[in-house]
Amino acid sequence: MKLLLASIDTYPRQGGVARYSHELAQALGRAGAHVSLLGPGVEYPSGVSAPAYQLIQDDAPLVPVLTGSGWQRISWPRLKHRLFQLHADHGFDRMVALHPHYYGQAMARLSTKLRVPFSVACHGLELQSELLNRVQHNPLRLRLVGHHPTMFDELQRIFAKADEVMTNSHFTAGLVDEFNPKGTVRVTGCGVSSLPRFEASQKNRSAMRAQLGIPEDAQVAGYLGRLVESKGIETLIEAAAGLPGLWILICGDGPDCQRLEDLARRKGVVTRTAWTGMFEETQRASLLSAMDVFCLLSTPLADGAVEGFGQVLLEATDIGIPVVATATGGIIDFVTHGETGLLVSPRDAVQTRDAITSVLRNRQTAQERVAAAQSRIAHDFNWSAIAASCLDAWRPA
Repeated sequence: MKLLLASIDTYPRQGGVARYSHELAQALGRAGAHVSLLGPGVEYPSGVSAPAYQLIQDDAPLVPVLTGSGWQRISWPRLKHRLFQLHADHGFDRMVALHPHYYGQAMARLSTKLRVPFSVACHGLELQSELLNRVQHNPLRLRLVGHHPTMFDELQRIFAKADEVMTNSHFTAGLVDEFNPKGTVRVTGCGVSSLPRFEASQKNRSAMRAQLGIPEDAQVAGYLGRLVESKGIETLIEAAAGLPGLWILICGDGPDCQRLEDLARRKGVVTRTAWTGMFEETQRASLLSAMDVFCLLSTPLADGAVEGFGQVLLEATDIGIPVVATATGGIIDFVTHGETGLLVSPRDAVQTRDAITSVLRNRQTAQERVAAAQSRIAHDFNWSAIAASCLDAWRPA
């Protein structure tokens, strides 16, 4: 089967969409499909094995015009020509947009003309704000300024044209349903990264802590990802303020960096907080190994931002780190309270503090949860199984 996958983010760029795109393309290639991945220019770091797919570098930068006349004049003509050319050269059996924006918009317009089935993957965040806005449903606005295409309109067009919508969680599938898709909505989930990592042995853990300036015998709660409000990092800082001696490891960068540093200073935990700033994707497992407990305290915001799944929860679990997370968005597809981790309420520093304390005081119980979660990964949350289910769904009846 010849597949054209396209993504607005590709490895080694950081972010969940980039990892999702690499991992799915890699797994499909290893499963026997001939996979081409179209996206922004990439340069694989040394030490990373050759991908099991063909990289097709998009020869023009992504144009951030998603709706209206700008899309028709700037983005659409170039993408139309590119996709026609690629299909003429390769003869794809299916096109898969790994994000609805940009390539998804183009594939939705071309799938019928090319007579090629079309799938689109959704991750959650890109749908939530559009569902909250829905400005095209505002009668007063329509009378005053008339109707101009919005991203909500574009998403409805994509879902109406797609043969299949793939989602990372049941939560995201519920968001897609609100757009009234005509095709199949299938929860494919996420898997554990196959990118370079090492076992979280005591030696490696000690080396990373020494590099970060964290005492060898310290108890450490950590976070890894973008530093944005929706991740609930301030709740972790506030919880640590009530746990004297607990170190915090915050890995990543983002617009909230300064605000979080100021909060750590005000809460009196700045001297026991380690910040990594931006890091290489190949360092993810190394950084996670320095933690005793990983916290993803996703917090729903007014603009609809909430965790669509939380791939990093799989990564932490896979190397043996217990997780504490909020019962929000797609997190609950993987974390079952008391079985595969601990769940707390968003913005609740007291619950978070108690959950971290429980993990640190009851190490055996915490590791039993890790073992149960690792069993779930082996059976349900691995890219080989996801690729196999995709190929089964895409084969002609």
